[in-house]
Formats: sequence, C-alpha cells, structure tokens
Amino acid sequence: MPPRPSLQSLLLMAASTSAGAGGSGLLAAARRRFPAAFAAPGGQRIRLLHSFSSRTRLPRRAELACCFGTAPAEAVPAAPAAPRSRNGNATVLSMEYIRACEERIGQVVEKMKKEGIDMSRRRIGAFQRKICPKCEGGPTKDRSLSVFIRENGTHGNWTCFRASCGWKGSTQPDGVLKAYQANKDAGNENESDEEVKANQPVKVVRKPREEDLCLEPLCDEVVEKMKKEGIDMSQVRIGAFQRMICPKCKGGPNKERSLSVFIRENGTRGNWTCFRASCGWKGYTQPDGVSKAYQANKDAGNENGSDQEVKANQPVKVVRKLREEDLSLGPLCDELVTYFSERMISAKTLRRNNVSQRKRNDKIVIAFTYRRDEVLVGCKYMEVSKRFSQEVNTEKIFYGLDDIKQARDIIIVEGEIDKLSMEEAGYRNCVSVPHGAPAKVSKKLPDKDHDKKYLYLWNCKEYLDPASRIILATDADPPGQALAEELARRLGKERCWRVKWPKKSETEFYKDANEVLVSLGPQALKEVIQGAELFGI
Repeated sequence: MPPRPSLQSLLLMAASTSAGAGGSGLLAAARRRFPAAFAAPGGQRIRLLHSFSSRTRLPRRAELACCFGTAPAEAVPAAPAAPRSRNGNATVLSMEYIRACEERIGQVVEKMKKEGIDMSRRRIGAFQRKICPKCEGGPTKDRSLSVFIRENGTHGNWTCFRASCGWKGSTQPDGVLKAYQANKDAGNENESDEEVKANQPVKVVRKPREEDLCLEPLCDEVVEKMKKEGIDMSQVRIGAFQRMICPKCKGGPNKERSLSVFIRENGTRGNWTCFRASCGWKGYTQPDGVSKAYQANKDAGNENGSDQEVKANQPVKVVRKLREEDLSLGPLCDELVTYFSERMISAKTLRRNNVSQRKRNDKIVIAFTYRRDEVLVGCKYMEVSKRFSQEVNTEKIFYGLDDIKQARDIIIVEGEIDKLSMEEAGYRNCVSVPHGAPAKVSKKLPDKDHDKKYLYLWNCKEYLDPASRIILATDADPPGQALAEELARRLGKERCWRVKWPKKSETEFYKDANEVLVSLGPQALKEVIQGAELFGI
C-alpha cells in the first residue's frame, strides 16, 4: 500500500485559479499558508470536508478528507446559519457565509458607535471592558462597560456595572436598537415593565469566576457620602488605610494628617477617625444606609448621640500584632544621637529604651517602641520638627511599661522624651502616656466601655494596681494640668501626687521634665520629684 501523501503534497496537486472565491474557509486558510501551491496553473479546485464515521461506537472524531472536482461550487446565499450538505454528514463553510458574518458584524459595530461606545479596538466573540459613554467611568474612570458581539454577528450587547449608572442595551443587524437606562427607582424608568422586558435580550445564565472578570470595587456611593461630610476624596485608595487632613480640626496648628480613612474593597462600608486628642471626630457610612458621624468629646455627656448610637457607629476594631522585621527599624544615626544629646539624653539611655529610627514617607523619623514583657506592641514616630504619628490599630499602653512592673512608686509624664529625661535624673520607674493631653477636663466620668481616650489605663491596670504612690508629672500648661486631673480621677486621688514645676520668670514656669533637665540639670529635676505634693481631693 503506497504511503499517505502529506497535506502539502495534496495542495501542490491542486490549482485554484478557476475556483475564484468559491473555496471553503479551510481552503482559504490553506491558500494563505501555502501561496506557492495555489499559483500553479490548472482548472481543478480542492474542498476540505469534515467526515464522520457512523459505523463505530467510539466518540465521533473529525477527520480531514480531500475531494477534487472540475466545477466550482454553487453560490450559497448569506444566512445566519452555515449551509449544510445533504451528502452524508458533511458541513461546508463557504466564503459567502464568512462575508455575511463580517457584514453583520459591521452593522452591529456601527450601531454601537452611534450609541457612543468606542469600538476602535474590538474583540469579536469575547467580553471586553470599556469606559461607559454615559457615566464616563465615574470619578475613578473605571472601565465598567462590558461589551460583547457574537462571532456570527447576529447580536451585540453591553452593560455598565457601575451601581449609579447601570446603562445597558442590545442591537441586531436586522432589528431595531433597544437600549435603556436602568435607574435605582423603577418608577423613574422611561419605559413600562412590559417594554423593558421586551427590550432585554435572551439571557443565558453564566457561572463567572472572579479572577476572569477582573472586577473593580463599586464604591461611588460611599465616596459621595464621605464628600458630603467634608472629607477630601480626590486621591482615595480603596481597601487601604489613608491619612488626610481632618475637615473638623484642620489638623491643628501643625496641619497634621490626623484623619484615618478606610473603604472596604467591596464598597459595603467606609469609616474615618481623627486621632488628634482635641478632636476625635469619627463616623462611618454605607451605600444603602445613612451616614453616621459624631464629634467625640472628652465629656461623654456632651456627645450628640446616646450610648447605644455611639456603640453602633464605631467600627469593629481588630488589634494588630506588630513584628519588628516588618517595621524595618534601625539604630539611630549620628545626627539623631546629637539631637538627643542636645537635650541632655545620653546614648546609653537611648539604647536601653530601644529608641530607633525608620525611613517613613521619604523622611528619617525617630521611632519610640512600646513594649510589654519586651514584646513589641506599638510604635510611635516623631520628626525632628515634633510632628507625631503612630502605627494604627495597635494596643494602647504606657511607654516604658516594663519599667514599672511591681513598682510601689510610679511617675507618669506626658511624652517619651520626658520619660527619658526622668531616667537621666535617676528615675527608671517612669512611664509616658501614649498620646497628648485633653483641651479641658470633662464634666462627667464615662464608664470603662466608653473611656476610649484613656484605654491605656485599663490595659495596664495590673501594672498600676500594686502602686501605693503615683506622681503625676504632666506638663505645666492647661492641657497638661487637665490630663493630671483626668488621670487622678481614674487612678484614685488618694494615691496621686502632683509636681510643682520651678519658675522660669515671674509669670512663667518650666513646661516639662526635659526643659528642667536642659535648663537646670538632673539634680533640679530630682528635687522636683522629691517635692511632689499630695493631690487635692
């Protein structure tokens, strides 16, 4: 039996000059692949057929068969479906059918262009994402319009998946364009329910996978509601915490970016909190709910809502567990060591308290690490210009907490540098509050569940309970004295003592421990602690 000829040798045996455009689609592909074979003279043509065996129980497997003839194939009129030959089970795909499909696709594309859809780059038979001409992708320019054209050109449809738009429609080459704007309120639609139902194309239920769709969060409603609260949402990042200037307190005198804003990736919720002690503004919003916001004051009795409303407005907080390798902390550089030495704080004290540095926002900042049993719990950052920030969602504790374990006498100061200054004066049994002082004393003492500002006192209760004397060495300014009053009310005034800072002039006092250390020396600071007086009851 002679060997079976190859496809190339079969094509070389045939000529296509007399066939013209009567070849099949497969033959057209072969003609493009082997142009030299079809340049040969002759009056014959070749057709490639799909033949199936009907005498076997095995699955039907397509085989290629070649047949030759001298007469060209009869012209087949364009139709939505491919023509079928009754000779056996063969299917012949003609060039006329391909041209008819291309003509229908062209009509669908032109009708979509009239709707404003950009069809410059199109993929037939595949879903494609484009910018919606109606909503223009919203403020974030999302490619929210899904466009699809069938391979045979009989149907094209589009849908905008942005919740505030929902524009969709369909078109056919031999039909009338049907499009409508889907609104949230069905009563505002221009068409009746029957008309809308008639306009919708036949829907086939798909089972999509998220990784195939490349979905983007639809958070426009949350963003718009936050804008109404005065929050700048021009450069919002979805699914990540973002710091910006609070619209209520304007960041204070230092213009701090104290407002933390977060929007969930699925757009179901957005919340914000200002971490400035004198502000504390916070709230949340949902796309299908009402924005809840309130001003958190030191006095719980001055809050706008009831205790139940405040509790409902607060987002569920998850305490982070920090790892030192994630913070990329390093030893202090010579410039920062010099900065502390000018404030009379030695390198030995800095090393014992694990004072480090970190590159943050393209700046080198000082890092004060908060530890419990030598385990990292939180971290607070300070620039040389005395702008502060800290790791969010961490447990609030005293700075230097391990130094007061089982201590009978405890000193509480208002800043990390003041705690280091006390150590230079010989007092290691000293801790610092984690954030600043209140503007004034609150009128009413809240219960433990709502005492969020002084949560660090409750978190460190086991360290404070054994102490019989607590010396409050807060700043001499009015907020510092208000802080001393708030601490004494919670710790018990019967065991609290208050320092009296020495006079700087007839009308001024030294502000804090570090100012006394720098101006008067460690011995003067020690005398201030020794001269503390019992807190008035």
